[in-house]
Amino acid sequence: MNKLLTTITLLFFSVAANAQEKEIWACQSATGDGAGVNWQNGSTTIRPTNPFTLLLTIDGVASNLKLDGADIPAMCTDDAWVSCLDETNTYHLILNKLRGQAALSSLFAAVLPKDFRNENGGAIYAVYFSCSKF
Repeated sequence: MNKLLTTITLLFFSVAANAQEKEIWACQSATGDGAGVNWQNGSTTIRPTNPFTLLLTIDGVASNLKLDGADIPAMCTDDAWVSCLDETNTYHLILNKLRGQAALSSLFAAVLPKDFRNENGGAIYAVYFSCSKF
């Protein structure tokens, strides 16, 4: 009986030690905190980005970026520096947890065929965020 109780106790503590709690960060950018390159009708324009809101839930492979209300499933590392990629590798987010600063980039449009990009539009951009942990 004592062996069974000891085994159950050890198992409980090992599971609890390995479980990581989700972290939630709220982030905001301001006008001019980023820039993008747009392709449209065969030409490019560089423009400042509009303000973005970002809610980041760090939970390993079940992480989530909520970018201006749109849910984007992602996979994140969890260390002093967090790195997240969405499922399609369109967005890459880096968060410095010690400073509460993040950067989000999207380079996907740069690898689209030129004709498709020119006809349908596309953009690459990078945006800076100030973040707070909940």
